Amino acid sequence: MCRQDGREEAVEGTLEAARRQLTMLRDFVQKNNVASIPGDQQALVAEAPPYNRENAAFIQVPGPYETGVTATYNIAPPNPKWTKAEQAEYIPSEATLLFTSAHEVWPATSCSSCTRTPIQTSSRGSGWGTRSRRAGRTTQRR
Repeated sequence: MCRQDGREEAVEGTLEAARRQLTMLRDFVQKNNVASIPGDQQALVAEAPPYNRENAAFIQVPGPYETGVTATYNIAPPNPKWTKAEQAEYIPSEATLLFTSAHEVWPATSCSSCTRTPIQTSSRGSGWGTRSRRAGRTTQRR
């Protein structure tokens, strides 16, 4: 569903574009030592559920005591009640989607300890800056 040169694609187009971008961003983070990525951590890409579409895109990360749960990068489609013009305007360009993907997923979730440490659950909020500052801490409060 990404706009590219004024052409619209289906919802799956945006989700597929996001999947490609996440692979590219993960490779960039690893190759350039932006942050360490423990294991083979990957975020799933999914259409945002109807009850949670107030943001165009957002990441849901596992809580500090959840195990075996994968982070999910949710992307909301345009509201079907909008006019065709409003829906077309809502669809992100490749560049906008890349910016959003970098902000929400890589390098944002590359520090899994920041999203799993019980004392730091507030770091589950948006923004890699918060996570990277917390990632720099060498000690934790107990």
